[in-house]
Amino acid sequence: MTAFHTVCILRCAAGECRDILAGTTVALHGDMNLVKLNLFAIAALFMLAHVSAGCTTHLYSPPARLVPLESVATLPTGRSGIQVEGGGGGGLFGPSFLTGSLRVRRGLAERVEASLEGNLLVVNGTQAAPSARAGIKWRANDFLAFTLGVGGGSSIAGGFISPDLGVIVAYESRYFVPFLSARVWSSSLVGARTLTLDDGTGTLAQFRAELTLGTMETLGFRIPFAHEGNFARGAIVLGLSCYQLIDRTRSDGGVLLNGGAEYAF
Repeated sequence: MTAFHTVCILRCAAGECRDILAGTTVALHGDMNLVKLNLFAIAALFMLAHVSAGCTTHLYSPPARLVPLESVATLPTGRSGIQVEGGGGGGLFGPSFLTGSLRVRRGLAERVEASLEGNLLVVNGTQAAPSARAGIKWRANDFLAFTLGVGGGSSIAGGFISPDLGVIVAYESRYFVPFLSARVWSSSLVGARTLTLDDGTGTLAQFRAELTLGTMETLGFRIPFAHEGNFARGAIVLGLSCYQLIDRTRSDGGVLLNGGAEYAF
């Protein structure tokens, strides 16, 4: 996840390596607190098992969407909302990186909302990869929602176009909303650049990103506040995300911790 299309450096015990990135519905009964804790524990172990690290330089094309923190809830028809998100992370032995997102949402119909967002990834405080995305979310029932979107941006390896498809499972309540989301995406470069980089052994070589596929799983929770009846104007959101980048020859992954706030009007 969301370290997308800039530099993620992973140092191995035998030397230095660089990885350059081109960002169920469940019926629950009984003791809800115990069920929620078990869900979080299982999902966290699943996400940590996905983290991987490569030991040679590789170039990926990035996704347009970074780390969306959202439950199944949609805005009522005619309502709008603003959400700000940010965070960071890195590989097990890699550098620091930061992510930031600004999202505007609008309720279009019952259980349907549209969104427009801008995203920015900064690695080691020097390299930035901005992107923008338009999307839609449909809430199928009280526990399940689907998202669909497309966007694009620019990076050190060139411009890119990236569609994505996601699913969200959540247990909506008045004061605490746990959620688990999964997303798949593809990214194709437009005007790709060939870069001369260290291949991880101290030798310069040429690299060019190609079609990249990716997945992201996010485990998080929302804390709604400022209620007007059953509608909450504000919420604090926190999530732990795991991503996987895959192309024709290789795959790599990592973890991000992000937080955010949203306000609806």
